[in-house]
Amino acid sequence: MHLHPEILHSKAQTLPILLWRLHRIAPVFDYKRAKENTKRLQKKLNQLCFWPQVMTQLAIVLFITDQLDTTQPQKIIQVNLRALCSCSGYAFHRTRNKIGLPTKELYPNAT
Repeated sequence: MHLHPEILHSKAQTLPILLWRLHRIAPVFDYKRAKENTKRLQKKLNQLCFWPQVMTQLAIVLFITDQLDTTQPQKIIQVNLRALCSCSGYAFHRTRNKIGLPTKELYPNAT
């Protein structure tokens, strides 16, 4: 399946717009950091030739931004985040594993 470059570009622009709108509704994450994480995620996904749904990408970006934020002691619960973004557990964890997010750093108490 070959996607036209304009379609890929428009999909890449959708994520920052959704991120901005979500931050306007509920400013519970660092927007500047999330914007930077969005760029890094899209760069990594392009290298892997792997393009999950936009809402799955949004869930991953918010998850990474929240987990690595040291100023907030309370973290977003993953199930609630996936429900907010209407992202399945399978899609979320597949994307997380595909981009190589380590579990130990994000969950220090995990076995």
